[in-house]
Amino acid sequence: MFDLLQGWSSAPALVLASRIFGALLFASAAMAKLRHFEEFVGLVARYRLVPFSAARAAAILVVALETLTAASLLSGLLAHYGAMLAIALLTAFAVAMLVAWLRGERELDCGCFQSALRQHVSPALLIRNVLLIVLLLPALAAAPAFSAGHWIDGLGAGVALFILSQVLNELLAVQTRRQASAKGAL
Repeated sequence: MFDLLQGWSSAPALVLASRIFGALLFASAAMAKLRHFEEFVGLVARYRLVPFSAARAAAILVVALETLTAASLLSGLLAHYGAMLAIALLTAFAVAMLVAWLRGERELDCGCFQSALRQHVSPALLIRNVLLIVLLLPALAAAPAFSAGHWIDGLGAGVALFILSQVLNELLAVQTRRQASAKGAL
């Protein structure tokens, strides 16, 4: 793993693309949760991973950590730790969704707020989180010096990855809506 990280250090545009992608992902997630904060608090409570009385504090913590992650990845300040936090958050979210899914909570919204449509916890969302983690791995590499060309390539690739991840979220949300409509038609 460390050899791979050292190899990525010699690909500054890849490291930058991963950091920009992660910053956009977590900034948009934090902003969406803030826009729908009361709903997010309710979702945290419905996951039943913290006592009901701690749901608001847990929701505040999630938004704060997502904001800190985005700021770290975007600014480059302690970006290595920002990348570790991003991967830890995505892992924790995947575990929370898995626990809910194993409990039979098939109608529970994932709480990502990354789509205009709701997404229910599912194996597809777990796979999505694994893919997001893979895309963030290069951000763990030591930050090399970025030239103007690296900035152009990294920014373009990071934004493109973010857009593709949003399209994937929309497709997963449409699938959830179709399944809900099919159940209602029965």
